[in-house]
Amino acid sequence: MKKTQTILIILIIILINTGCSNDDSTQTNSEELVSCEGDVILKSQEEIISFARNGCQKIIGSLTIDDIGANFDENADIFDLSLLNSLIEVTGTVAIINNPNIESINALYNLNKIGGLAIQFNENLNEINGFNNLEIIGAFFSIFTNNNLSKVSGFNNLKSIAGNNFEISFNSNLVEINGFSELQSLITLSVVDNDILTKIIGFNNLIEIAGGFRLTENPINEMNAFNNLETVDGEFIIWNTELTNMTNFMNLKIVSGRFWLDYNHELINLNGFNNLTTVEDAIRIGFFEGNISLQNIQALGNLNSALSLYIQYNESLTSLNGLENLVQNINEIDIYDNNNLTDFCAISNIVQTIGFNSGNIGIFGNGFNPDSNDFITGNCNQ
Repeated sequence: MKKTQTILIILIIILINTGCSNDDSTQTNSEELVSCEGDVILKSQEEIISFARNGCQKIIGSLTIDDIGANFDENADIFDLSLLNSLIEVTGTVAIINNPNIESINALYNLNKIGGLAIQFNENLNEINGFNNLEIIGAFFSIFTNNNLSKVSGFNNLKSIAGNNFEISFNSNLVEINGFSELQSLITLSVVDNDILTKIIGFNNLIEIAGGFRLTENPINEMNAFNNLETVDGEFIIWNTELTNMTNFMNLKIVSGRFWLDYNHELINLNGFNNLTTVEDAIRIGFFEGNISLQNIQALGNLNSALSLYIQYNESLTSLNGLENLVQNINEIDIYDNNNLTDFCAISNIVQTIGFNSGNIGIFGNGFNPDSNDFITGNCNQ
């Protein structure tokens, strides 16, 4: 195997030098690029070498680099993508999947525009960077199940992802995400089940997410990201992180789907949601596990509209101060099993709006459980 790889490397160097000697300038205008028609599927190092001889700069179709394919070929031999560095545009999806010997994909640094990006099931890929010339992705973005991937960085000229999904998920050794500084809008953002992901830096020009926002099952404890996010036109979920506050979301104003914070055991307060005014679906603070260190929710003082309110299993929470202005559109509240919660005065207006005996108010299992008469007489705390 090593002898074969050595021969291939020599061939690669020869081909690169030959290509450079025949190329007087780098073409960047899409209409002037050397184009190849049709989908390109590369399943071996030899096929990469053969394709590179075409001098192709633009693929009118998709590019798939899949070393083992559906048959999980034990003779997988793709280890070097450097001959693909002349590629500038791919109108379809760039899919780099099932390549057990690839450790780096930095050779694709000249890519400027692609239809979609899927980097999946590359078990020895250890870092993704080098995409800083990429400006436009026409469809989805997926970095998924690359078991040795430790860092995703770069993409700092990426301005647009027009498709319905941005996903970095199930990369079991991913520690850091750093980049994406020019993105202003997305359809959805999902960073899910990266077992040791502790740091996210970037996304600070992101203003709007037209679908959902999900940070779930990542032990994130350091985040300097999403500082200019204003609107999420879908669900907003932060679940099972190690964040102590939410100060990165100081500009978030509107969430049109459900707003769900749960199982964030280090979360002390909701500082950062100070400008949140509207949630057009349910607010859930705790549900399955609760936020066991959450002491107060005072940062929600500007919240005035939500469809329903559920506060459950937050054993350090003592007061509902911060919900005084939540009076619009609310039609149901359930507050239970918050063992130290004894002050309900902040929801007196909500109780009056809904009506305690309407069947849409549930208060039980807390440190104090006021009834209808308690709210009428002002005995709403202990």
